Order: sequence, then structure tokens, then C-alpha cells
Amino acid sequence: MVAGMEKILIINADRSDDINALQLHLESSYQVDAVDGSPAALARIDNDLPDLILIDVALAALKDYALCRILKAADFTRDIPVILIANADDNHDRTLGLDQGAVDYVTRPFSLDLVSARIRSHLDLKIHRDHLEDELQKRYTKLQDTLRLLEIQKENQFRKASCEHTGRLAALGEMATAMAHEVSQPLNVISIIIQGWQMLQRKDLLEQEKMLTDVPILLESVGRITSLIDHVRTLGHSSQEMIDADIIYVLQNALSFCQKQFYNHGIELDVDYGRENYPNVKIIKSEMEQVFLNLLSNARYALTNKAKQNDDFKPVVQIKVREEENCLLIEFSDNGDGVDKLIADKIFEPFFTTKIPGEGTGLGLSLSRQIVDKFHGRMDLIDRAGEGATFRITLPVSL
Repeated sequence: MVAGMEKILIINADRSDDINALQLHLESSYQVDAVDGSPAALARIDNDLPDLILIDVALAALKDYALCRILKAADFTRDIPVILIANADDNHDRTLGLDQGAVDYVTRPFSLDLVSARIRSHLDLKIHRDHLEDELQKRYTKLQDTLRLLEIQKENQFRKASCEHTGRLAALGEMATAMAHEVSQPLNVISIIIQGWQMLQRKDLLEQEKMLTDVPILLESVGRITSLIDHVRTLGHSSQEMIDADIIYVLQNALSFCQKQFYNHGIELDVDYGRENYPNVKIIKSEMEQVFLNLLSNARYALTNKAKQNDDFKPVVQIKVREEENCLLIEFSDNGDGVDKLIADKIFEPFFTTKIPGEGTGLGLSLSRQIVDKFHGRMDLIDRAGEGATFRITLPVSL
């Protein structure tokens, strides 16, 4: 919809002189059509959807309020602004009209310029709302397409991929699930703000200042969604070239996909980076992030199962980063049941898993160790004698 090209439908049952004058006044700026009753209005709307509707109502003509209610109940007309024009200013009828979904209420006698200004205000608001909803729909469609693409890739590659490919797809599935949780928060913020606008609009209280105050919050939420989508797309088509990278940055990216899930499961994340700056390590960032996600996913699985058996259990995952002898050490520890000594030697073998059938491929730890080995590092299981599991990654710093 372009400002100045909007269509206005006038429902003028009595063909009153002041409404006729208003129609002539509006025709200089808009495409204006007029009908003489509710049946004719509904028939006209079915053929040509207007951008705003003016209804001339008599105070006792409840059928016109019913028409307003019908318009607001239908999906394709509910967002069309409806302005009521009546013979007298009565608070009861004003409230009744607004309750039926009208956005404004004009009483006789009225100024043509004043009515025109209020019409322009509601049309501008509709333009802004429609634009925002279009942008949100585009972002949501982009998100759906990205998740669908990841799922298609997962299904197509699973049938013919090697162990490494299968493990990578499992990590992508973990990221997609985590992203769905992370996206829910900014979507909720956007939804709450738009619902607030609609409520204020129905009460004729929505002001431009309020909208301008909320727009930065909406843009920040949309930006968060876009950032998550772009990050998943980057991981899905990442370069296989090893580069000097900041391990803290890679770790924080992995955590950004898991924090919402950990919070929903009541798991505390205790992250100790040690200090702000470390030497770079030579890695493939997407593969290193996959290793971190595998360890976080395994910890969450172990802690969730233990929490189901013990209501007093407080699950915690600790992550520590430090530097020792030209190497960076990253440790992932949980306070679950740990790893049985009888299977500790098998934990990194391909296809070995402690998860129930259908919940694990047995490739996560095996593939993670292979990736760390490729970066000339080590991955070890640290025995903690029933206090939980600790996996330590040791990577040489770039010289």
C-alpha cells in the first residue's frame, strides 16, 4: 500500500449531506467508493478490499455495529481500520463501537479537515503495521526455509554419508533445535509489542512517540533472529581451511545455541574463561564449534536423566579455559553420574553409546576426538570417581 493511493469505503445508509461532502473532500486524495448499507458493503468488500472503512451509524442502528464486528472477525478484513460517524457524542455508544473493533469514533458536527487528518493518521499506522508484519513474515519464512534446508540436508546425506558426515549432521540437528529455542524469545518480544500497539489503537491511545520508542526494541529482536539464521547458514557451508582463531569466540558461539535449552532443563552453566585474551589456535571454527556442541549435548543428556531420578538434584555444567605450556586447555565438567570405569576405554570408539536406542549415533565423541586430533590436539576423559564426567581438550597455540 502506497500513501495517497489508498481505497476508502464509505457506508452511508442515509446519504446525509455532510457525508456526501466528506466523500467529495476525500476524493481529491484517495480512491473513494460509497454504498448504502451492510449487505452492499459486504458484497463490495468481497470484490475489492478497501484500506479503510467509514461507517455512518445511527445511535440505535445496532446492525451497523454488528457489521463492524463481522469485519473484525474475518481474517481478511480484521486489520482494516474502521471509523464510525454518529449524530451525537455519547460515551456509551462510543464504548460500544470501540468494543466492536472500531479504531475511532467521529461525532457530528465535524470538520472535514479534522476527519481527513484522523483518516490519514490511521492509514499511516496501517502502512507501518503492514510493513512491520511483512518484515516479520519474511524473517520467519527465511527461518523456516533455513531449518527446512538443514533438515533436507540431514535426510539426504544421512543415507550415503560416512561416519564423519553422520556426526556433522547430528550436530547440525542439535543447532537447529537449539536455534528454535533461542528464536522464541525475540519472537515473543515482537509479539507482545505488536499486541500492545493493537490494544492502544483500539482505545485511541496509540501515539507516534510510543511507536518510535518501541521500534528500536523490535529492530534489535529482528536482528537477533537474523544473526542466528546467518550463523547456522555459515556453519552449514563453512570453509574447511584451518585458520588462526579465538577459542573464546568459538566457545561463546556454541554456548549461544545451548543456553536456552540448559535454562529450560534447569541446568546451571558456570563458565570461567580465566582471562579475556588468549593466543589463537589453528582450527576450523565450524568443526571446533561442533566438538563443543557435542560435549554440551552429552552433558545435558546425562544431567537431565539424573534429574528425573532425583528431585533434589541441582545439575551444573562447568567450563574452564586456561593456558599451560603453549597450549590452551578447555574442560567441560558435569556433576552427573560420570562414566563407568568398565566402559571408559570404549567411550571414544565409533558407534559406542550409553544412550538408549534412537537417542544417539555413537559418533559424537569419536568424531570430536578425530577433529581435535586433526588440529594436533588431544581430547581426554578425566576420571572423577562418581562425581561426574570431565572432558579436557588440549590445543597447541599458534606460533
